[in-house]
Amino acid sequence: MIAQLVHENRSVLGRFQRLIRQGRLAHAYLFIGPHGIGKGQTALAVAKQINCENKADHQGRGYCGRCSACRRIDSGNHPDVTRIGSGQDSSIRIAEVRQIIGRMQLKPYEAAMKIFIIEQIEDLTLEGSHALLKTLEEPSPDSLFLLTTDVLEKNLGTIRSRCHAVYFFPEQRGQLAQALAHGSDLEPDRCHFLASYAQGYAGRAQLFWEQGLIKRKNAYVDRLVLKRNDTAFLKKIAADRQQTQELLDILLTWFRDMLVWKSGGGQEHLIHMDRIEDLKRMAQQYTRQQTEDIIHEIVRNARLLAENLNIKIAMQILMEKIWLK
Repeated sequence: MIAQLVHENRSVLGRFQRLIRQGRLAHAYLFIGPHGIGKGQTALAVAKQINCENKADHQGRGYCGRCSACRRIDSGNHPDVTRIGSGQDSSIRIAEVRQIIGRMQLKPYEAAMKIFIIEQIEDLTLEGSHALLKTLEEPSPDSLFLLTTDVLEKNLGTIRSRCHAVYFFPEQRGQLAQALAHGSDLEPDRCHFLASYAQGYAGRAQLFWEQGLIKRKNAYVDRLVLKRNDTAFLKKIAADRQQTQELLDILLTWFRDMLVWKSGGGQEHLIHMDRIEDLKRMAQQYTRQQTEDIIHEIVRNARLLAENLNIKIAMQILMEKIWLK
């Protein structure tokens, strides 16, 4: 299992450590960044920084992670930390915002501050957005709002203007790979694959691991790239739109790696480092032009799939080009 640590943005946590230490916390922050980059876990980590009973700085996070307060925040049972909109529903209803308004008017049960985490505020209904806006306009002095959004422009400008913006950017892939290795028993090359395939997004890397992507991608490579002519397996994949998209993504990164290798790129620039010997052997079997033609065909298939067209024949043509060698 990959540790939750990889979800947390270290630079953001460092910023909040300083703000907490200096007593300069604002009443509302808006975490902005793509889905899967770790905004929600970082918001929970800030809540632990504020409420940690030991005030210990474990691994540079600013909280111990072991005290009663930290454990209850992780389990969703801390009375002064409220979290809604973490992806269970497609919209955040007015009733949930009103519940927060009611809690905001009460004194904290045991902490110095009540913390409200609202994720993906672009999913707020219009009524909910206006209720939240009124709350942000008249905050209580012992309340902190940590809001997250995948797309800043989807939110009311009046809400955005009442929050301090905190932007999240992808981690360096090497750093993410190291964090993945530190938090799991995965081999370094597999951590490199997850970090690179996830494009530096820790949340995506975690999800790929939990969903067994490495096992499936190896099956694609073994049965459709190296073994070849496994038409029964191809038909099974092509019958499922999601698996077809995943197969195309894997094929694109595989042949992209081959092109990088043929062009003299170093191993550090590859994605499929865990199959480096297979990549090298395949790169010798195809010319640069053949590799580029296959990449163009993969992109064409992906475009057809996005347009909801039947691509079974197109997939067969693609695989025949791959199986020529």
